[in-house]
Amino acid sequence: MNIKALTLFTVLLSTSAQAFIPMEDREALQVEGMSLTPFWATEYIGADLVKEDMALRSDVKRVPFSIYDIGFEKEFINNPLNINVDIAKNRSRKVTAHHGTNVANIINGEGLQSVSTIIDYVQLKNVAPAIYFSSAVKELMSLENKPMVISNSVGWSGAKLVADLAQKVDQERIVWVLAAGNEYPEAMDPIENEAAVVLVGSYSPFGQQTVYSQESSKLAILAPADEYMAATDGKGVKGTFGATSGATPLVSATIANAKSIMPSLNREQSVTLIKKTAIRSLSFYYRENKTALLNSYKFFNAVSEIKETCGDDLACIDKEINNFQDLKHKKFHKNTIAKEYCSGASSVMTTKALNNLRRDFLQSPEDTKLADLLSCVYKKAGYDLNADYYENIKLTYTNPRALQEKIKVRANQAILNDYQNSSALRDVELLDEKFSNLLLEISSSDAGIGRAWAKIFQERVEQTSRVNLKAL
Repeated sequence: MNIKALTLFTVLLSTSAQAFIPMEDREALQVEGMSLTPFWATEYIGADLVKEDMALRSDVKRVPFSIYDIGFEKEFINNPLNINVDIAKNRSRKVTAHHGTNVANIINGEGLQSVSTIIDYVQLKNVAPAIYFSSAVKELMSLENKPMVISNSVGWSGAKLVADLAQKVDQERIVWVLAAGNEYPEAMDPIENEAAVVLVGSYSPFGQQTVYSQESSKLAILAPADEYMAATDGKGVKGTFGATSGATPLVSATIANAKSIMPSLNREQSVTLIKKTAIRSLSFYYRENKTALLNSYKFFNAVSEIKETCGDDLACIDKEINNFQDLKHKKFHKNTIAKEYCSGASSVMTTKALNNLRRDFLQSPEDTKLADLLSCVYKKAGYDLNADYYENIKLTYTNPRALQEKIKVRANQAILNDYQNSSALRDVELLDEKFSNLLLEISSSDAGIGRAWAKIFQERVEQTSRVNLKAL
């Protein structure tokens, strides 16, 4: 076989091996030298699986929904009610509304980029500057078909007026979901921090909080965004989006899916159940605020079980949510195809088999055998970053010390390879003397991450006490 034929054979083999992972018309991503599936964000939280399950139910109702952002492009948004859409402006000049359009497509856009298929937009409002929030909420209160959820990926700039509006909205059992911001290590705006909203941070494909995602004592959950989540922008171009702006619509649409079968679900109940169904993060072991990772699949199943128990009885729903510990009706698959594929006994793997395995993992993320098997399957398919994520989840539950050692290695590689936004660089308290020494070398040579960034991280190291996690 000549070289050209061998190359073609290798490509065909690779394509066949990866065919069970839906790609639509996207390509794999390269992040810190590793390969990542294009729809990793919705895969990690099980959004696609929730959509499949909802399509089989007869009790699902459509959910009115609002987005408060900085403008939208109507042509590239799924707008079932054909409502008016606010445009984006720079002073008086119209500009392309990439930000709001990306957010809308993560919520209810076409294909695997989105979380929900049951959302009807009743407001798509431009709220920049913050004074526009007042007119947006005034309009909301006048609507006959009020939204059940508001997705808000832009900040308030310290506007107490908006916090007062959020309190008013919360009393209507409308869940307001707000991005926590991207200025870490700066503290969150205290007004936003104390508001009656669901605060959302971002985490990376590795499972650690995004390097710039802000911390807060009131942070409800982390959702997978970073800089790499699939979306569609204001020109209809399919690309990537992220940060806490991208994490927020994942959470708001997750709550909307739950409210499609339990409309009475309020903000406090949503936060309680989102936390109780989340996947453990490494912060469980060393941060005061132990923010976990969004698990949309388990959250929806928990709501479904509570609905079966309580119907529309509000007191019962509240009691079941507060008493929730774990799913009562777990259904596991044998995962024979995945096991044979992973062991090498078979070269056949199917999308159905992968999704069955993912369902099992998402309902029991603490089961290390399931995480191991997922890691193996993704690695054999060529997606070593997805594989690394599942290995990291396993270590989070079983050996946080080992995960800390992995993060140390990745942090050193990040500053040598100029990965400025690597999530390994966020929590410098986990790093060691080798990291500090590398920063000093870079400061003198201006290599890798560069002298300016090396100085910034060195200052963070000097201001932070070291944390050494223990093996369980």
